[in-house]
Amino acid sequence: KGNQNMSTSLFSTLLLSVCLIATSIGDEQCQFPRKSILIKQAPPRSTSYSRENFAIEESCISASQLQGDEVLLKALYISVDPYLGNVFRQFPSGYSASSLQISQVMATKSANFNVGDIVTVALHDLDRYDAVVTAHSEWSTYFIRSADSLFRLARSGNDIPIEYYLSTMGVTGATAYYGLIDIGKIRKGENVLVSGAAGATGSVVGQIAKNVYGAYVVGTAGSDEKVKWLK
Repeated sequence: KGNQNMSTSLFSTLLLSVCLIATSIGDEQCQFPRKSILIKQAPPRSTSYSRENFAIEESCISASQLQGDEVLLKALYISVDPYLGNVFRQFPSGYSASSLQISQVMATKSANFNVGDIVTVALHDLDRYDAVVTAHSEWSTYFIRSADSLFRLARSGNDIPIEYYLSTMGVTGATAYYGLIDIGKIRKGENVLVSGAAGATGSVVGQIAKNVYGAYVVGTAGSDEKVKWLK
């Protein structure tokens, strides 16, 4: 990983810490104790991110705050992507880090969504969720969004793990599919060159080109380790 990219493992650790701290709070006056990750100060472009660039903020959120058709959500999976490193550098100090995530409805004023049961739920079992949605939102354990900004995931007839909707079944897969087929106009048996072939989108492009269209695929990557992974 280059200096332009932030460390996925670091941010995954930060998010895990937020979730663990939130579940340990026993404040009876707070319906949903919330932990949020804020951008304290982004490093220069030539410098990698560290814990010192972020701050964890505590707050309280409740169903009584909902207005109109708003929905109160709990974050289940948050997408942490390398490109966010440069995006966060555009945000002012104290701004909430944000990205695409999968969430569960905890309270709602919308007729289009119902409250889900999170007590005995298994994260990979869609049938146990009342409502699982995708939303681009802040890195918080709980947050509020308008119902019209949410997309309900397909639940019936498949056993696809819900985290796949942040990758192959989500924006990444759609970008690869439409970019290669609708824009690239790939035809059976063609030769295909994929730059960034070890990346999230590039790796899907290569698989579609080879396995669906029978193409001869050549991929480029930024390190020997990535090339080895591709092979």
